[in-house]
Amino acid sequence: MKVEARADLSSVCPYELKESKCVHCNPEEAPCVVACPKDAIYEVADGVLAIDYDKCDGCGECVKACPHGAIVLKEGKAFKCDLCLSLFDEPQCVLAGLAGIKYTRKELEEIWETLGWAFFEDGEYKVDLPEIRLWEARLLGEVVSRYMKLRGEFSWDEVLEGLEYEQGEIPEASKERIMWWIRKTYEGYGPLEFLNGPEIEEIAVVRLREPIRIYVRGEGWKTTNLAFWTEEYFNAVVNRFAASVGRRITLKNPRVNAILPDGSRLHAVVPPLSSGHALTIRRFTVRRFTPWDLIERGTATPEQLAQIWYAMDEEKNVIIAGNTGSGKTTTLNAVLSFVPINERIVLVEETPEIEIPHPHSVRLVPTEDVSMQELVYDTLRMRPDRIVVGEVRRPEEMRALFDTMLAGQGKGSYATMHGRTAEEAMRRIRSMGIPEEDLIALDLLVVQRRRGRGSMEERKIIDVFWPKGDTPPEEEIKWRAEALTEIKERDLRAYAEAVERWRR
Repeated sequence: MKVEARADLSSVCPYELKESKCVHCNPEEAPCVVACPKDAIYEVADGVLAIDYDKCDGCGECVKACPHGAIVLKEGKAFKCDLCLSLFDEPQCVLAGLAGIKYTRKELEEIWETLGWAFFEDGEYKVDLPEIRLWEARLLGEVVSRYMKLRGEFSWDEVLEGLEYEQGEIPEASKERIMWWIRKTYEGYGPLEFLNGPEIEEIAVVRLREPIRIYVRGEGWKTTNLAFWTEEYFNAVVNRFAASVGRRITLKNPRVNAILPDGSRLHAVVPPLSSGHALTIRRFTVRRFTPWDLIERGTATPEQLAQIWYAMDEEKNVIIAGNTGSGKTTTLNAVLSFVPINERIVLVEETPEIEIPHPHSVRLVPTEDVSMQELVYDTLRMRPDRIVVGEVRRPEEMRALFDTMLAGQGKGSYATMHGRTAEEAMRRIRSMGIPEEDLIALDLLVVQRRRGRGSMEERKIIDVFWPKGDTPPEEEIKWRAEALTEIKERDLRAYAEAVERWRR
C-alpha cells in the first residue's frame, strides 16, 4: 500500500509534508530502518513502521534514505506520514482529496479474491469503478460470510450494522461503498454489470484472471479492465443466469445455455470440457431492426427484400442461411413484419431471440426433457398461419422442419441455418438426411454473410436463391421495391401496420 500525493499536502498533513508517496515497505528491508543509527524505527503493526521518539535524536538519516519522501524532521524528531493510517481512519490528505491510496499487486489480489472478480488499471475498453479500500474489502468479506450463514434472517444493511456494533464506527462513505460493491457483486452480475453499452455486441471470458473481451460494433474485439477472478464466483454468476431456464453448471453438467433478462444468449463451459472457465454472451439490441433499417445499413437492397416480401405474400417457405454472427436472426426478425399483423404465428426457438409485434403469437422453447424436434411437430396440432423455427442445427430438427413444410400447414414456414453460400446450404440440408424429392418444399433460400474485421466489418445479403427457379415477375418486384423505399418506420409494429395499410 502507498499514499500518492496529488497536490501540496502541507495544509492538511499533521507533519506538514508538502508531498509524499508513502509506501508500507518491508520492515526488515526498509531504507529508513537500515539507515537509522539508533534503531528507532520499528514495526508497530503488520507492515506499518513507527518511530520510537525516546530513541530518535533527529539526525535525519532516515529522511535522506527514504526514496518516497514519507519522512520529515520536525522539532528535532522524525515523523512518518503513514502513522495516521489506522483501521477506520484514513490519512487527512486522502480524505481531503489531495492524495490517493495505491495498493500493491498482492493487496489488490486480496480484494479481488474477496469479491470474486477483478478490476485492472489498463484495458482497451476501460470501466471506471468507485474505490474500495483494502479494509473495506475485508469488512465486505465478513458481511458476506455472515449473511450467507443467516440467509433470510437479516438484510445486507442489518448484517453490516451488526458488524459495526462489534468492531466500532464505520465512516458513512465507507458503508455506502461497501453496500455498493455488495449489491453489484452479489445481487448483480459482477463485472458483467458494467458491459451493457448499446455498442457492445458480444462478451467473452476466455479463462479466469484474464481480461474479459468485448466485441464493439464497428471497432472489433477489445480487452476490458475487468476479469472473473475465482472459480466459485464465476459459477455463481453463470448459475444466476441459468436459473431462468432451470439449469445449473456443475462438474456433472459442465456446460449451460441460458437467456439473459434482455434476451441475450449466454453459453458457459468449465473444465473438464474446456481448458478454462469460458463464457460467451451474444447481446441483442433492445430495438429490433425493421426492413428499412436493413436497407439503410446496407444489409439488404429494396429489390432483395421485395423478393422476400413476395415469397411471404405468396405463402412460400423461406430459409435464411449465413455464417456465425452474420445477422440471420436479425434479418428474419425484420422481414416477419411483412406477415399480416392479425395472423397466428408459432415460434419455436432453443434460445428466444425473435420479438414480433403480432399479438396472436405463441413461443415454444425446448427443455432438457422436450426437444426442439418434438416442438416443431407439435406445431402441426396448433393451427398456425405461419411457423418460425429459430436456428436449425441438427438432422432431426431439419427433418421436422421439412415435414411441416411438406404437410402444407399454414401459409409458410421460416427458419435460419448455417451456410456461407446457397450451394453450401443446399449441401448441408442434403447431408442432414433430406432426400432430393423433399427439397421441393423449400421455395426461397436467402444467404447473408459477415465479412471484414472491426470498423470494416459488414453484414450483407449476398444471394436470394429460388431452388425451383420460380422467380417472381419483374414488375412485381419493381413496385414492391418502390414501396420499401417509402416505408421508413423504425418500430416493428409501426412498420407492420404500414405494410398492412399499403397492402389494403
